[in-house]
Amino acid sequence: MNIIAREWGNFLSETDWSYTATIRRHFPFTEMSAYKLATRLITNVTAIKKVFYPVERDRQNSMNHMHLILEVKDEDLTIKDVAIGANLSRNPKAIGNFGQVDSTYGVAYYASKDVGDRAICYDYLTKDMHL
Repeated sequence: MNIIAREWGNFLSETDWSYTATIRRHFPFTEMSAYKLATRLITNVTAIKKVFYPVERDRQNSMNHMHLILEVKDEDLTIKDVAIGANLSRNPKAIGNFGQVDSTYGVAYYASKDVGDRAICYDYLTKDMHL
């Protein structure tokens, strides 16, 4: 793990992350498409307070995928909420590994593992940024 990834992991581990998901579409993410998806999520789903996402290359081919970690207000979030909020309701199977976070420390370091190295792009968004 490089120093940039380690510092992002330290920063992210200070947040009480609630949910995690992986999004894998049938065409690659670009930096702009990933940003738009995350912005739609934080704007359309009122329960989401913070989002961190990296887009990583797949090891086997030229495709990529997006990890999401979400901080949510005191509400339950469903995969349907994420699909509708991200405008993926036509293809909800694009959202995989959706679930509650067991370890904020673990998910913070896992999500940031390729930042500054293999990650195509990454960003940290808060609700305050998009009011």
